[in-house]
Amino acid sequence: MKWSFLYALVPGIIAGCMEPIAGKFSQWWFAAVLVGDIDTASKYFMALILIGTVAKPILNVWSRFVVSSFVTRMTDWCRHSMLNVVLKGGTEFGETHRGGKLNDAFANQLNQVENFAMSDFVTMIPSLVTIGASIGVAFTIYQLASILFISMVPVVLSIDYFTRRA
Repeated sequence: MKWSFLYALVPGIIAGCMEPIAGKFSQWWFAAVLVGDIDTASKYFMALILIGTVAKPILNVWSRFVVSSFVTRMTDWCRHSMLNVVLKGGTEFGETHRGGKLNDAFANQLNQVENFAMSDFVTMIPSLVTIGASIGVAFTIYQLASILFISMVPVVLSIDYFTRRA
């Protein structure tokens, strides 16, 4: 189960790293166009086209497939665990509550987990990786600006923290 979670992260991590790489390629392409180096500019342009039209759609499909497979396995594991607990448990809950209440509550919670995993999880991981990779690429270009940006994160988080406490 834990390996399927890690495998579900792989396409999102790769997709998250594609944005900064494409940004670097576009910077090199623009520099080659300004200099007038047509061969180099056409190579970088071809790389940008391949990233945008081939690699990204393949990573999107792969990511959706892997995450949906992980969510299916996860919900199957949760249902199996619940069935084991219900079959090994006593009859106290069934005597005090109506029939099906436990199943309804569990199904509702499991649907919320499935919805989160399929909608938010798919977009959250590539976004977080993109932020990290962008900071890494920016650090190679503008070291001081990246250090200042990273040092501002605790300040911004502390403002939100103290605003809630007031």
